[in-house]
Amino acid sequence: MFIQSILDLFGFATETSYNFLTQDLMGFAPGVALAMENINGSLQAFSYALLVVLTLWNVVRTAGSYVELKRPEHVFKLFMRFILTKYSIAVDHLLGRVMRNYKAGKITFVYADEFALLFQDEDTGKFFSNLWRRIRKYNGYCTGATQNVEEVLDSESGRAMLSNTDFVVMLNQSPSNAQRLSELYKITENQRTYFTNTQPGHGLMKIGGAMIPFVSTVPADTKLYRLLSTNPREGKWN
Repeated sequence: MFIQSILDLFGFATETSYNFLTQDLMGFAPGVALAMENINGSLQAFSYALLVVLTLWNVVRTAGSYVELKRPEHVFKLFMRFILTKYSIAVDHLLGRVMRNYKAGKITFVYADEFALLFQDEDTGKFFSNLWRRIRKYNGYCTGATQNVEEVLDSESGRAMLSNTDFVVMLNQSPSNAQRLSELYKITENQRTYFTNTQPGHGLMKIGGAMIPFVSTVPADTKLYRLLSTNPREGKWN
């Protein structure tokens, strides 16, 4: 909750200041308003300072002394917390950009690959789930992809986020992942067969309260398949 509280306060303060300085000045001083927009990127400097502060806090949180900090397990844990803190600050900036696009009449699409990593820390997971919930109010659409849904479901905020998601595409899952998803979405044994030990392109879609099986395969001898395939065994290396 410490990281989330700081970032919520920082995001609210910067967003309010930016809106006040640009919107109120645009009517009678467009030149000043344009200048304010041009220097808006200087907020990144404050973000870097905030990152340093939160990193130092993570050092104290991870190890009680310098000797403990030199242990490999503590170094790895500190590194992960540093990465997650950077994710939190990036998500905060992302939400601010979505709000500005909304006021400019633009739609924003956000894609988060391997978002399960964000739920390794509960504070970061709560911050991301907050973005997931709020972005819809600003004409934004967030898409998350992960191969480890169990890690998300182990988090209370991650489970709440997925349970409130209306559109879910479930491709081939391990039996344990399939079991957890079935419990969350009340999927029957017959429906579970569509995304357990299946071929690529086969799966089950959750759209609202409906469950729809699908087959979306692309012939392997087509250019589209070569562009879309993520199988490293099929790559051509120069």
